[in-house]
Amino acid sequence: MKYCLYLLLSLWTLSLPAALAANTAPRLSLSVEETQPGTDWTLAVAVDNADGWNATAFQFDLTLPAGVHYADATVAATDRLADHVLYASTLTDGTLRVIALSAANQAIGGTSGTLFTLGLHADEPLETGQYEVRLTQARLSLRDGSELLLGSATATFNVVMPGSFNLIFQADGAEVARYAVIEGSPIDSAVVPEAPEKEGYSFVEWSGLPDVMPANDVTVEAVYEVNTYEIRYYLNDELFTTQTVAYGEAIVAPEVDESEYTNFSGWIDLPATMPAYDLDIYGQAVISSVSVPVASAGSFRVYTLDGRQLRRAATQRDALRNLPCGIYVVNGKKVAVH
Repeated sequence: MKYCLYLLLSLWTLSLPAALAANTAPRLSLSVEETQPGTDWTLAVAVDNADGWNATAFQFDLTLPAGVHYADATVAATDRLADHVLYASTLTDGTLRVIALSAANQAIGGTSGTLFTLGLHADEPLETGQYEVRLTQARLSLRDGSELLLGSATATFNVVMPGSFNLIFQADGAEVARYAVIEGSPIDSAVVPEAPEKEGYSFVEWSGLPDVMPANDVTVEAVYEVNTYEIRYYLNDELFTTQTVAYGEAIVAPEVDESEYTNFSGWIDLPATMPAYDLDIYGQAVISSVSVPVASAGSFRVYTLDGRQLRRAATQRDALRNLPCGIYVVNGKKVAVH
């Protein structure tokens, strides 16, 4: 919501040079525009000199409302002051003084329009009411060395605080936090709460969170994405395979080919659905017999898992005889001895 006031000052001349007396004296105008309800405004100062004049510098003194001060480093010149240096500073009595001058004694450009703008700020929001900015002194320096002193004037502006509305944060339909925010105010990141933790999910964002508060209540919802976790399957204490499964999904166990050498006893403590953490699952392949047809009575080759040959041409009966418990490779297949 913006409030603008344009005030045409009534001017009176204390020492008007003869060359300027035949023309219309410059007319000064102010405008105040609200940029943040109750706390921030932009003040613009314009001069209309339609009949022509050669002002090369000026000094304006402004008295601001109680609680309002100049926002540092916000004074900005327009193209009319392209050949000038512009200063704004606050005096010890609180008066805001704005000065423009030209080292080359150049005249202010143009015949109408804004000379400069500057920001005004209140550290605490002003109460609803009418406030004024007073231009107490306006001095113009002309190229011929003479000075023109213009009279004082007052510009008033109103502060009407807009209504506040509820900003509601929810996660899975449950309210997390609620704040009253003034219409038109930027949403301060400090009021945005942390999303509650959700088992098996990671928080992504608050959906529907506006940058600026509208003129209505707003409800924003926490957005989560499901996590995935790893299952590591160990067969006879050796890594058999891995799976990546999303939280809550049904787990489909890997199949183990059973041969006449082994009987698979199943995956131990494997849950039906994926929990919110990684799993290590174990199973055993137990030897049942070594009874495959062979080409000769001595055709079994037995190796350790690291490749050491233990038996080169053992019979079926002797292939695993007296071996310590462990996993062996018999004719290219792993066999467990218990």
